[in-house]
Amino acid sequence: MPVTYATVIDKVVAGNHDHTVIHNLRNWLVQPFDAPDWLDLRVGFLLSLAGATVDDPLPPASGGPDLTETIAIPPLINPDGRYWIGVKDSSTVMPLNGGTVFIGFTNSDAEARIPEANGDSTLVSSDGGIGTGSTFWRPGCSQAPLYRTFNIFDGVVNRVVRPDDGLQQHFVQDSVAAGGYATLLMFRLQRPDASNNAKTITVTVPTGTHSTDVLYTNTPTELLLRANMEAFPTTVQTFGPVTLSAVPTAFYLYWPFHNSRIRNHCMGILKAR
Repeated sequence: MPVTYATVIDKVVAGNHDHTVIHNLRNWLVQPFDAPDWLDLRVGFLLSLAGATVDDPLPPASGGPDLTETIAIPPLINPDGRYWIGVKDSSTVMPLNGGTVFIGFTNSDAEARIPEANGDSTLVSSDGGIGTGSTFWRPGCSQAPLYRTFNIFDGVVNRVVRPDDGLQQHFVQDSVAAGGYATLLMFRLQRPDASNNAKTITVTVPTGTHSTDVLYTNTPTELLLRANMEAFPTTVQTFGPVTLSAVPTAFYLYWPFHNSRIRNHCMGILKAR
């Protein structure tokens, strides 16, 4: 039998059709993209979570599944015990294996060793920050919930030892309270030229009060994604410039949990310059 890596559903809210791709449990995606000679490249994702078997769950308070989970270190954790939402070189290996370059949202810091020994991977019920609540699901790491949120990797070497507080991601649990079911996450890559300094990259990420979420929406369309990448937020955290061994050329998504799956409503790049 053929292996199924994802499921596609047509989610309809107020007459809007959203052909949502739901990645199967613990399946990773490497999707190459083409953006030659970019100097300013914006990357965006409109994402949400589903249950392990329920494609479009109600919040737990309305009878939906509880997605909270802890992946414990046994005592060490491999890359497949962390989540990865970002871009990488087009190799098909996971980050931290071989010479893979990764830039994006993750609860891994690795500290130049593999596997890691620091902190369980967690998915908790949360408010829009780092408190308790029932509006969002927040992924993180038990060792450093304020800081294990974003990183740049080149092989097993991390280039962001600790980002500042304010890059936490939240996935909608209660779409009525949040104002939408999909979360918009973005970051921006810049480099001085596409020749001698092509691998020297500065990364900026939207930041707020315990949150990097740009917005929540019931209309996670390409037009909405493009408009927000064009009008990229001005309140950001900046990393780099760092000189990497390769330039990212592919989207990368991986969700490590067993009680939930990641739903991909839309992802894209915008070559601004």
